[in-house]
Amino acid sequence: MVVPLFELIEEMKGKIRNPNLPVEGIVRVATTHAIILYYLPQFVHVFKKSYPHVSFDIQGGGVEAILASIETGTADFGIASLLEIPQGLIVYDLFETELKLIASKKLRLFPEKKISLEAIASLPHISFPRTSTITPLIEKRFAEDGLKLNQVFVFNNFEIVKKYVELGMGVGILDDFTITREDKNKLAVFDLGRFFEKRKYLLVNFLMARI
Repeated sequence: MVVPLFELIEEMKGKIRNPNLPVEGIVRVATTHAIILYYLPQFVHVFKKSYPHVSFDIQGGGVEAILASIETGTADFGIASLLEIPQGLIVYDLFETELKLIASKKLRLFPEKKISLEAIASLPHISFPRTSTITPLIEKRFAEDGLKLNQVFVFNNFEIVKKYVELGMGVGILDDFTITREDKNKLAVFDLGRFFEKRKYLLVNFLMARI
């Protein structure tokens, strides 16, 4: 019973290696809006050049939505940063990121060497929803020092957060890969590496994802 199965696998491998057979199908990905906007485009662009007949269905959302999509099989895999790894989840390290504080250059807040969590907590803060992958991490770290963010706005879009920060309506904390060269020309960017550990983004799937 097992031999025909392995023969079928070898036949499938042979078809995949055959350059005359086009690779077709849909790749379904569940991930965060930040990954879709700032991380995936370069890789999807290269992939599409090699496999033009493959299409993508990429859905953005919070952690719960990502995990639900891969558990039910509506996504082939997810990409996210997780505070805890749920039981039955297969994970592969993808990349690491550092958190940065962004502020309007007009505010002239403080030299980077004088940044403290207490000083950040006293400033108006522009946050992402608690369903995001970043806000629970930030709140947990501040709570460890008995601090709470002075939250004045909540947005689920990175570009909107940057715009409100640029206008001087508050500060924000973002992953470094979401801060572009153009952003650095318009915003003051401060390193938070001494307060936050690097966080990993993972490629994730459930061991027994439903089909």
